[in-house]
Amino acid sequence: MNRLASALAAMALAVLSMAATPVQAVVAAPTAFAGEVSAEERREILDLEIRAKWRRYVDRFITSAGRVIDNGNGDISHSEGQGYALILAAQAGDRPTFDLVLSWTERELFAGGQFAAWRWDPAVVPHITDANNATDGDILIAWGLMLAKEAFGEPAYGRRGEDLIRAIYGKLVIDTTIGPALTPGASGFSPEDFADGPIVNPSYWVFPALTLFADVTPDLDWRAVSETGYRLLREGRFGPLQLPTEWVALGDDMPLPAAEFAPDFSYNAMRIPLYLALDDAAPRDLLGPFVGMWNADEDIGPFVVRVHTGEAGELLGGQGYKAAFALADCMAGHRRVRSDFTEDDLYYPATLGLFALHKISEEFSSCL
Repeated sequence: MNRLASALAAMALAVLSMAATPVQAVVAAPTAFAGEVSAEERREILDLEIRAKWRRYVDRFITSAGRVIDNGNGDISHSEGQGYALILAAQAGDRPTFDLVLSWTERELFAGGQFAAWRWDPAVVPHITDANNATDGDILIAWGLMLAKEAFGEPAYGRRGEDLIRAIYGKLVIDTTIGPALTPGASGFSPEDFADGPIVNPSYWVFPALTLFADVTPDLDWRAVSETGYRLLREGRFGPLQLPTEWVALGDDMPLPAAEFAPDFSYNAMRIPLYLALDDAAPRDLLGPFVGMWNADEDIGPFVVRVHTGEAGELLGGQGYKAAFALADCMAGHRRVRSDFTEDDLYYPATLGLFALHKISEEFSSCL
């Protein structure tokens, strides 16, 4: 057995044993096996590591009942977390986990409703503590269902996904001055609720999902919804760094920071460059403001940003945040990226990191 075969065998054993093998093996491979390791073989090593990370993710964040635990937020569960897990399970070809997560989601969050309740808290009864939906959560769940239809060859997933897609378009897409937009929830964000409303959240435009929805339901104008999201990101840039705020008001002729929300680029907004990078249809120039938000050479950042001043706030120390910004750097065409990201103890950065590594694997030749 040559050295490459030995390395691949060791990585496969790590996947089976779920040992914590770091991704830097991928980067080290060309040096350790000079002249022997092809780009495709390095990609195989990365894919093995992603599978290992997924198994550890399941062990740490998904209960045997299918509930996804946000351990950085009081161990609650929410529709976004359930949706992310459905997508990742479909990408991993893990039908048992997919079915567990879907069953819990349908039983606990939908409970006969058209959309998923946003927040479920194990510490109180009844467990639903915010029955309003989060539109991005419903989008993520629908995306996961459509991916599962293809991954597992199960038409029922597709029918459920299409029903949800049509409900989202019919009830959660609203007319605004800049085009058809996604309201963050079925209630609470209209001009009746806020003087500068309607209020939107740019990170709720899950661009790769919207691109898929346009193909699945061609009679619905999802491409116009995506175009509104692109326009929002072009016109809704503020401060010296030209970044979007978490919440944006569309009550005027142009997007403005929502008056009753902190004007920050923070935990929600960091998904914007990730979603742009994940979607091959998204204009790459929209990634420009996010390039370099993590200084990979000196490992500085990323930070919450006070948009009006450009000042750095709280350090976002999770490795998954760095992976997401590294992917944005790659897809913007600025640089190859490192991939030696260790694992996160918290659900949210671990989730974003897995999405980023999946795309880095797809773009292997250009990213690494």
